[in-house]
Amino acid sequence: MLSENQSDAAGVDRVKDLVSQLYTTMNLTEWQANKESELIRSVEKIRHELEPYEKVSAAVLTVTGSRCQGHWTQEVETPHLIRDTKNENSM
Repeated sequence: MLSENQSDAAGVDRVKDLVSQLYTTMNLTEWQANKESELIRSVEKIRHELEPYEKVSAAVLTVTGSRCQGHWTQEVETPHLIRDTKNENSM
């Protein structure tokens, strides 16, 4: 059986471990919140930068759609969604 001093030391060690875990969890939560804010700002910036290109893309689709009226049987993909499958298959 453990002596009273050993029992107290084990209790203190357990409290230290719990405080350490709590501190780590709190810092991790703060880091995650900061990272989320940073990523949201990045996405907003990129969306803002893409806005002129999206307008041009919409205008091009409108013009080409009116020229091809009745000849187009499938939806047109916007350029940023088209993948180059030729290069992917050759790798």
